[in-house]
Amino acid sequence: MRRPETKNRGARVTRADINGMRCLFIENSLIRLRINLDLGADIVEFVYKPSDVDAMWRSPLPEIPFSRAAGPVKTEQGFLYYYEGGWQELFPHASRAEDAYGAALPMHGEAWSLSWEYRIQKDTPEEVVVAMWCSTRMLPFMLLRRLRIQEGEAFVTLEERVENTGTEHVSFIWGHHPAFGEPFLEEGCLLSASGDTLYDGKNETPWPPPEDGIVFTRIPPKSSGKGAMVYILDLKEGLYEITNPRRQLTFRMTWDKEVFPYIWVWQEFGSNKGYPWFGRAYAMAVEPVSSLPFARSEGGRMLSLAGGASIETALTAGFVA
Repeated sequence: MRRPETKNRGARVTRADINGMRCLFIENSLIRLRINLDLGADIVEFVYKPSDVDAMWRSPLPEIPFSRAAGPVKTEQGFLYYYEGGWQELFPHASRAEDAYGAALPMHGEAWSLSWEYRIQKDTPEEVVVAMWCSTRMLPFMLLRRLRIQEGEAFVTLEERVENTGTEHVSFIWGHHPAFGEPFLEEGCLLSASGDTLYDGKNETPWPPPEDGIVFTRIPPKSSGKGAMVYILDLKEGLYEITNPRRQLTFRMTWDKEVFPYIWVWQEFGSNKGYPWFGRAYAMAVEPVSSLPFARSEGGRMLSLAGGASIETALTAGFVA
């Protein structure tokens, strides 16, 4: 019997089951990603191999399969119950649960809680391309992500497409929720972004803020007990960087600011003293999003598609050493 061919060098993709969930490892000589197909196709790991550093935050709560028999998660606590850290796709809603079109949209939408299908479209030592997709149940959308990685590059490209599979015109919120943590994130890391304005939910002030402002561009220690939830507006381009000076390593993300014109910044440096982390979270999420929270109820900017219409965009993310 001929032994199945496997690759142990160059660009490659490997399927594995972890904690009863289907996962993909997509990697090359510089980076490795782990994707949990059974929990939103979350990017759970994003490792820079030369220094063995994972940029993604790992929650102190273990990964568990989503209970589909329970139906959609309608509360913030429900989302947090399953939240393992890493990078979620926020779709077709973001922020707290909200009603729309007769549906009770869960916190941060549905895509993060669904099992995704996948197909390996290319698997050579030079390049791997994997398509993965899901169909939401609360609103009539199909979300396709094509993940592309090339040998010798420390970046990954996400080519994405949303299609309205219904016949009615439907509005939605779309975004990405990568949360960064140790060992990459540490005291002294620096956050830079391309915007001009900082919004705290009430007031607008210039970006970047002063060092003693409401958000931290220089990351404080774990013992600080600080936290923030703010929004960066008036982007010059879709770009942010998080730099670890001690490691001489930067994580950079780029995107189309016409699709994602806002950056949400969530900082949690031990400020949570109860459920779910009880002071154990040291994390920062920097999130390109199409809208501000409560855009639907407050008449803010949203994306919208007629029945049968679609929208496409692309993001890149990776390391600069």
